[in-house]
Amino acid sequence: MLNLIKRCNNTLGLTVSMVILTDLAIYLDIPFLRQILGSICLTFLPGAMLLRMLRLNRSVPLLDKLILATGLSFSYIIFSGLFMNYVYPCLSIDRPLSINSLVITMSLSLVALAAVSCLRDGSKPLEIHLPVLDAREKALLIPPIIFISLSFMGSQMMNEKANNALLVMLFIFISLYVILLCYVRGSIGERDYPAVIFLIGISIVLVLALRSDHLIGVDIHNEYYLFLRTMESGMWQQINSNDSVFRLLDAC
Repeated sequence: MLNLIKRCNNTLGLTVSMVILTDLAIYLDIPFLRQILGSICLTFLPGAMLLRMLRLNRSVPLLDKLILATGLSFSYIIFSGLFMNYVYPCLSIDRPLSINSLVITMSLSLVALAAVSCLRDGSKPLEIHLPVLDAREKALLIPPIIFISLSFMGSQMMNEKANNALLVMLFIFISLYVILLCYVRGSIGERDYPAVIFLIGISIVLVLALRSDHLIGVDIHNEYYLFLRTMESGMWQQINSNDSVFRLLDAC
């Protein structure tokens, strides 16, 4: 028993600590910290524990491990919410998707996942060996990081001064950078491409995300209404509407 506790100590300690900090950040409504810790707990931790339960945490490469952990986490959240939405009312819980219900259920389930993963695999669950980059590889990552800064500043300039000069420069620089990568592709490793694609993708997405303080799009307005309605009622219920598009969005 002592050996088992010692073997599980790292996993349980890390999980319990993360859960406690996240719960405090949520209940105290601490800006920034609430979003960061909540994102880690919901989009990575469940999948990481599931990977460990399947004993894939050591055989899977780092990038594949991150992708699998994220996908499994989203699936876990979806089915957990669906379970709570339909089962908890049978237990006389009128608001199954309220903050208290969600926080308590997800916190206990994460600790339970960590405990079961300990029994399945005694190795450290979150061993991450970051690749060592040489000078050339580090230099290739500098422009994509600058692209994100240009996206922030360009969107701010567009909102305040209606000037899109920085955004135009951003897309020109991204195009030139992609051409450069094609030219020097034989002298760089494949491990650089995921980081480059991710950073460029973030810089392009932020151009629209930061374009306004209001919602931009078509379906997003109805989706936001459905989100607010679910949050206020504490339960997801499909709306009986004659609008087929609205019914489809609600089902999604």
